[in-house]
Amino acid sequence: MDDVENFSRTWAGRVAADPLAAEVIETLWIRRESFAAPVLQRARSESPVIDAVVAGDFPETLAHVLEHFRALLALPAARAQELGDDPMGFVRRHGVRRAQGGAPLQAVLQAYRTGHKSFWAAMSALIQQLSGDAESGMRAAMLLSEYCIDYTDLISRIVTDAYLEEEAKLAEERTRLGLAVVEDLLGGAAPRMEQGWRLCNELGLADGLPMAVAVARWRGDGDGAFAARALSLLARGVEAALPREGFGRIVGVRGLEVVAVVAAPAAPGERTTRALRDTAASLSAEAGPFRIGVGLDVAAIADLPASFRQALIALELAAGEGVSHLSETGVDDYLRRTADATARQLAPPLPVTLRDGELGRTIEAFAAADLNVKACARRLGVHNNTVYHRLNQVRRMTGADPRTYAGLSTLITALTIARAQPAG
Repeated sequence: MDDVENFSRTWAGRVAADPLAAEVIETLWIRRESFAAPVLQRARSESPVIDAVVAGDFPETLAHVLEHFRALLALPAARAQELGDDPMGFVRRHGVRRAQGGAPLQAVLQAYRTGHKSFWAAMSALIQQLSGDAESGMRAAMLLSEYCIDYTDLISRIVTDAYLEEEAKLAEERTRLGLAVVEDLLGGAAPRMEQGWRLCNELGLADGLPMAVAVARWRGDGDGAFAARALSLLARGVEAALPREGFGRIVGVRGLEVVAVVAAPAAPGERTTRALRDTAASLSAEAGPFRIGVGLDVAAIADLPASFRQALIALELAAGEGVSHLSETGVDDYLRRTADATARQLAPPLPVTLRDGELGRTIEAFAAADLNVKACARRLGVHNNTVYHRLNQVRRMTGADPRTYAGLSTLITALTIARAQPAG
């Protein structure tokens, strides 16, 4: 408000000191309503974006043009009080309305510049008409030209600030809405809010398309604001890797993970895995080390919780960094890793010395060597008799003979279950 008052005070004094400039402003003030339609038509003809915006909001836009001309002519004529307590409120409201309507800020600013060209043309013609001599005409033209430039700068700052502030609010609301939708989907429920359905349609999550869930986990050092920034970068990278041309997707930061619900006409899980792998190097360079797990495809929202659980399992099974699709996991490994409490009870108890020591490593090496003692000994760098001795120790400790397929399979399963986290 102070900026506008100072602006008006300064320019009212300067214009009053030039009789021709003051006469031009006064004459235009009387005729101002006749300029609105031509200026609006010129702006529409010069920009398809502006034309589309105006077509959907013509009465409001025409009213705004009239308010704009009124302010343009009132401020340098000591009429600021006629504009009310908030002379530039109409500019801020315009910026908010255009942000809400999705009109690009650049197009909004361009519309102002185009309007001012038209109005300056009328102002120039009137200067020539009213000037008694070339010198006074030139002096008035230079003064009013400078005024129009300053006025354009003033309203451009105001509309930009209002637009960006509203855009930030809309982005925050959209983020909150997106997270709420992600929570609904991961719980197997359709979006509870109508805005949630609209957001899904905007993002290409059309009803009837197969879907899959991907979960990304940042693996860098740091916490607090540093980790939050890394997760935000990771989320943006996942979105960029899954462009709207080929995927429907909604991505959100959920705790310490980035979760994406992805839809595609066919094989969304496999396509997501390929797309994320193709961009893994650039994503890692931007956000830091990460690991991603992708669940299997599902046909309905109600089945998304299963794909989510599968993505978490794929995430845990992934070795090091990178992207892992659950379909790439062997069924034996999957069953061992997802063992429930009953399976853990059925597995033979393993002493710590067997689970974490050389006996456990010997069992795994013996399995990898296809039950061949010599090959196992070479793998471990020990004598054959040492392998026999350890296998006998295992049989005495557990009751399962590792030199038989049944016994070795039981022991490998028990080892995997004992080392894995309980299934959630």
